[in-house]
Amino acid sequence: MKRLISISLILLVLASLSYGGENISAEGIKPNIFAGVIRDTSPTSEKNWNLQNALNIEVFHSLREGDRLKELLARPGKPSILIDSIITADGSEKNYILNNISGISKEWLSSADIARAMEAAFDSFIEKGKNYQCLLIIITKGQMSNDHVAYICRYAGAFKARGWPVCIVCDKEQANRTLLVAANNREFDVQFTDKTSLSDWIDNVRGTFVRKSSKDTKIQKDELELKIPDKQPSKVETGKTAPYVPPVETAKSPIEVKIVELPRKKAFVDANKPMEGQTQAKAKVKQGAGADNKVNDSKKRKSSVLDIIPIAILLTMILGAIGSILYATSKSTSKSTSQKAADADENKQHHLIAFVFDQRYDLGPLDTLGEITIGKGIGSTIYIDNETIEDKHLRIFRNRNGLKVQNLALSPIIVNGSELTHRQKTILDLPADIELTPEVTVTILSEPLEQDKEANSYETENI
Repeated sequence: MKRLISISLILLVLASLSYGGENISAEGIKPNIFAGVIRDTSPTSEKNWNLQNALNIEVFHSLREGDRLKELLARPGKPSILIDSIITADGSEKNYILNNISGISKEWLSSADIARAMEAAFDSFIEKGKNYQCLLIIITKGQMSNDHVAYICRYAGAFKARGWPVCIVCDKEQANRTLLVAANNREFDVQFTDKTSLSDWIDNVRGTFVRKSSKDTKIQKDELELKIPDKQPSKVETGKTAPYVPPVETAKSPIEVKIVELPRKKAFVDANKPMEGQTQAKAKVKQGAGADNKVNDSKKRKSSVLDIIPIAILLTMILGAIGSILYATSKSTSKSTSQKAADADENKQHHLIAFVFDQRYDLGPLDTLGEITIGKGIGSTIYIDNETIEDKHLRIFRNRNGLKVQNLALSPIIVNGSELTHRQKTILDLPADIELTPEVTVTILSEPLEQDKEANSYETENI
């Protein structure tokens, strides 16, 4: 009997040892976590900032040996990397990580760009997160614009498509309403700074990863079948061991966000109703005193207004008299100046002037201008003896819209920088530079000339 009991104990020890070895091999890939943490460095209260630091330290203590931690500081511009370290068994990096978390600066003049930090975390997961279960935690006050929330939701969808959970920890009272609605629609997980458990959320992600790894690991069918002893423990085959059955963990569902409309404070209160922490008697005394002060102030204001009215009327009359004198003087001065200018203009008339090389052509008054032709043919208004110029190269004429120019040459010309093709017309804005050919350019402008000094230089030059 003693011998049978000894054999049974030995078999139980061997079975337990073989079961433990199967546990290690069945897991395959270690359930290591790559935790990305984004810290919002926007201005906030000291109390809220210390609470965010405590939550950040909680994330660090939730990691195990072999896990990876990357800390990004979301700032107004490009995010900066605060921590990028792998958790070791000896804990040599513990002081380094804790000191960096405690020394984060939050005093920035504008809100941080969390979406840009999410983009950097996404690129880091793709580069270094191949053998890890990646997850992202954003610690923020949550006070941001709707456009910023839209970018965050877009990046959260990219993380979700890769199987990387995202959790945003924010202040429930100050968080953007659109952000809370998106969390309620399960676009990402959300927890609140005053009531959260990031360690449970990380363990939940880790457990999901373990179950997925165990399911994906290919194990032979005979190693999965459980061999039950026939009748007695002595007949159990020592070479066979029971297969590993992974522990079943209950997955924690993400926190469901319920948006509750808080009652708004009344804008107007009853004057006879005491405030919080105040007796009825004190309230009545204060309200009565305030009313008396308002009456006295209104009386003082009325008396001061009545004293100022006569002075204001007198000043208005004086300023009005001065203004009328100045207006009359300026009107007479401007009239005399305009009369002089009109008299001077009567003796002047605008002529159309053309310059070709060193020659000047007076083409006559603008008001009575007829058709002007430029070329090397007989009868041209402006004759240009050049082999690149055609007989009728250009004409200038007047219509109801003003002066116009038409290209009569087969090759294009350039008028004030714009190309004009054969037979094409355009309005001629003065002054104008007309490039007939690369060798010949005509400059046309308007000049005022006195009538008594007018000279028909055009006729003289043609003769």
